[in-house]
Amino acid sequence: MADTTVHVHVPYPQLESAFPFIRERRLNIELFFSAETLDGLIPEQLASWVARLDDAEIRRTIHAPFMDLSPGSFEPLLRKITSRRFHQVMDAAALIRPRVVVFHPGYDKWRYGESRERWLAESLPLWQEMVERGEECGCIIAVENIFEEEPSTLYDLITCVDSPRLRHCFDMGHWNLFKKVSLEEWFSILGPFMAETHIHDNHGEKDEHLPIGEGNLDSRLIFSLLQQYAPDAVRTIEAHTRERMERALSNLDLVLKSRLKTEEYLINKGVPSKTDLTFSLQPQHLSIEKGVTVITSTTEAEISSPSPFPIVDLSGEAGWELFDAPSLVGESLRFVSGDPEGNRFRVRYYRDENRHLHARLWFGPETGGPPGHAHGGSIAAVMDEALGLAAWAAGYPVVVGNLNVNFRNMLPLEKVVTLESEVISVEGRKIMVHGRLFHGETLYAEGKCLCITIPGR
Repeated sequence: MADTTVHVHVPYPQLESAFPFIRERRLNIELFFSAETLDGLIPEQLASWVARLDDAEIRRTIHAPFMDLSPGSFEPLLRKITSRRFHQVMDAAALIRPRVVVFHPGYDKWRYGESRERWLAESLPLWQEMVERGEECGCIIAVENIFEEEPSTLYDLITCVDSPRLRHCFDMGHWNLFKKVSLEEWFSILGPFMAETHIHDNHGEKDEHLPIGEGNLDSRLIFSLLQQYAPDAVRTIEAHTRERMERALSNLDLVLKSRLKTEEYLINKGVPSKTDLTFSLQPQHLSIEKGVTVITSTTEAEISSPSPFPIVDLSGEAGWELFDAPSLVGESLRFVSGDPEGNRFRVRYYRDENRHLHARLWFGPETGGPPGHAHGGSIAAVMDEALGLAAWAAGYPVVVGNLNVNFRNMLPLEKVVTLESEVISVEGRKIMVHGRLFHGETLYAEGKCLCITIPGR
């Protein structure tokens, strides 16, 4: 029987010419279906191919169409077209019975970076439909990294759908092009979700699809991490010519044969074991500065004796005056600032020389969302309270009528950050307040809050 983990990428129209080579080398296949191929697909011919592949004991995965498709698009018509194409490929999957169907998630920060939570919300219905289709045909749905610089958007998508049918396809070539985190950090977040990996190399400048070992990827580290985190993941070689395919197969064989045993190689590279890495990803040890994740060391004492109520320095800047802003509203305003010694939020408010309201904030472990980072809802809650209080501090008793929050970077847990606010305009009962949440040069979120004055106050 063919190796159940090594596949080669073959566009469906090229299957006839590629079949003798695949059968002779006892390979498995990842079938790619473009939009044009799907429109011209004849079910009877596809069923015939499935029978031939079954006779040759060739296992299958599928790569879905992707060009110009966007499941999280803000344009409803584009989402409708994307849905049609995704369902078309799942119709084919019902006949092919693949182990995995790989999709592109359609996210890039230049289009959606300021509205990533809306992108996620628009995406979820279609992914839930794909999971249901995957359940029907017994396959995994895997989202591939394309332009992602770090793993948070894919992690959010996978964990929000929360199904064992939705997993990750790690494309090592794409990681090499857009990375802002290390391989070890990527695997520590998404390694447990990996169902497939796309194997190709480049020099970090363009998507060359070179055979592994012919670019600048650390192939030994990649395959050691795969063995550690996802030993059963499908391995798919993505080579675009027969000659490159031959070299890729030969190079992969050499990489796998020359690799030291996993634990020894990871230790030689300075990578902690899987158990140690889990400890190092506890919230207080994962931070992102300017989009780069940094894992700091964790001592045994820190693991065994974490402080349940750590001391936090919320002191203000020179020229700031301590100001009890929540008292302007009363005891009812206590969701964010109500437990100054707890493990959710800790907040201290100040006024500067211009009477603008600012805050020093600490996001505790109880505000967690993605591993080691604050939940977007906790950031929105802080914006809601602080920007509303900024209006109260300026002399306008208000309620919040509309709040827009743009998330710029993931906010590490147990980090002290600053919120600056300013009343931008006053038009009748409408008070517009802007705010930004940051630490040093790293901006985590920006908020725009439309407040409405309370009649009679």
